[in-house]
Amino acid sequence: MITKHRTGCLVKRGRIYYLRYMVQGRIVCQSLKDEEGNPVTSKEAAETIRTRIMSPLTVADRETAIRTTTHRLDDTIKAREDTEKEEDPGMPLDEAWDAYVSSVNRPDSGPRTLEGYEAQWRQFVKWMHQTHPSLSQLIHVSSRIAEEYAGYMLKEIREERDGQSVIVKRSFTMNTYNKHIRVLELVFRVLAKKTGVVTNPWTEITRKTENKASRRELTVEELNTICNKAKGELQALLVVGIYTGLRLGDCCTLRWSEVDLVRRIILRVANKTARRKGAPVHIPIHPTLLAFLNQTPVGKRNGFVLPAFAEKYRNDDSAVAKEIRRFLINCGIQVHKDDTGKGTATRAVVEVGFHSLRHSFVSLCRQANAPLAVVEAIVGHSNPAMTRHYTHISETAAAGAVAALPTLLESKTKKAIPAHASDIKREDLSPRDAEMIAVIKQSTVKTWEKDCERLLQLLLGV
Repeated sequence: MITKHRTGCLVKRGRIYYLRYMVQGRIVCQSLKDEEGNPVTSKEAAETIRTRIMSPLTVADRETAIRTTTHRLDDTIKAREDTEKEEDPGMPLDEAWDAYVSSVNRPDSGPRTLEGYEAQWRQFVKWMHQTHPSLSQLIHVSSRIAEEYAGYMLKEIREERDGQSVIVKRSFTMNTYNKHIRVLELVFRVLAKKTGVVTNPWTEITRKTENKASRRELTVEELNTICNKAKGELQALLVVGIYTGLRLGDCCTLRWSEVDLVRRIILRVANKTARRKGAPVHIPIHPTLLAFLNQTPVGKRNGFVLPAFAEKYRNDDSAVAKEIRRFLINCGIQVHKDDTGKGTATRAVVEVGFHSLRHSFVSLCRQANAPLAVVEAIVGHSNPAMTRHYTHISETAAAGAVAALPTLLESKTKKAIPAHASDIKREDLSPRDAEMIAVIKQSTVKTWEKDCERLLQLLLGV
């Protein structure tokens, strides 16, 4: 037990003596060694060494004593860290990613997110091998190297080829730069304890102001054009996107089990928030969308609503987005921002894509004077602080907001009402109408109750 912080006390562990004393409330335990560096096993020798170590503290004032012992403590800690580094050389940069993935302390990221993180990490490792080939360990990455790499990301690199200056690396956008820095900081933070990294070199790198290029909404005229020009499942995909406000992935992978045609509502857990919240958004079904969904026979309403696009999206989601952009261009819609893309000095900035339908949905709902809280509840706001305000939105209010959207396929779906039943042409009948007529024609007194039940099912689309 320590009785005086300036004299310390001797502690014997086995045959070896240690000196314990206190510095600013922190207990220091120092092994005693003789002039030859051998552990001290004699009490008399231990007392002599204790007197030599503690004498400066005994006669010094409090400030000097604290400064002296603090320096000794720092020297002891540094010596221990140096010894640990010699015993453990650290983790190679090439092995760091696998160590990160297997770490239980990393965030629970999805496969696609991890794939993006890995690409960013590999890019940094490649740069390290090219610019600092002698520094192969994670612990070798200093704040100076972090600053150097940050500058590299923001720099455009050109080379002279055949007498012309050719761009071999474009500077990162501010958004990409910030994401890249966050990934590197995350990997270092997760692996810090395993690799002996004391200071994360990426925490001091200043983030840049992001200039986000958001998608613009389409006009009603443009929506009419793309809806009526599209064919088959592409037309269905566009209708789903326009009248639900769902993202591309959610539209492509929408399942019939998430579509309630009786209540005329879609219950969908958004892919983007599924891992964090898992709560479905409630989207009322617009009459135009309902007509599309009712075209699928009851017996085939299983699996994906759009099976062809579901398969395409799961194989290559970017290919689906490109297919839609090509279709928009064929419709005469400019998809890239002015003065960007081919023939300009700036890479193409996409301004119109499938996500524009989500913006259009919100814009049309707001133009119909739907309350903001109702619209946000339908599209599923990603901000938890905002979501709390939308938990009590009634289905009636949501249905009213969606019902106010324009009927974009009116020219195709609207038909003249026949003056007499004999004027109805068989080819004008939908499968449901034809089945209802068949049930009515063959109905008898004995089967009337059963037939009425079937007619009701057909009317409700079940």
